[in-house]
Amino acid sequence: MAGEIPEPGEERMVVEREDGSLLIDGMISATDAFDRLGFPERPRSDDFSTLAGFFIVQLGRIPTEGDAIETQGWRIEVVDMDGRRIDKVLATRLPDA
Repeated sequence: MAGEIPEPGEERMVVEREDGSLLIDGMISATDAFDRLGFPERPRSDDFSTLAGFFIVQLGRIPTEGDAIETQGWRIEVVDMDGRRIDKVLATRLPDA
């Protein structure tokens, strides 16, 4: 796989798929997720510290599998839950409008 060399432990947190989408662990720090997704604007809040927390704040509730948000050029969909915890999300770049 071409691209940046992952930080130690990051390979478990973010997996780039062949189609360019990213499978991301919900417990990744919000800062690391925003860096990896290349967010031009950094959402800041005392209400979250992980990507899962950011997702919950954006959605306004605990999600279920299949729930998705669109933000900063990405569609982020919950693809796996572990009870009430977001385990994995799939981030897919939105087509340019």
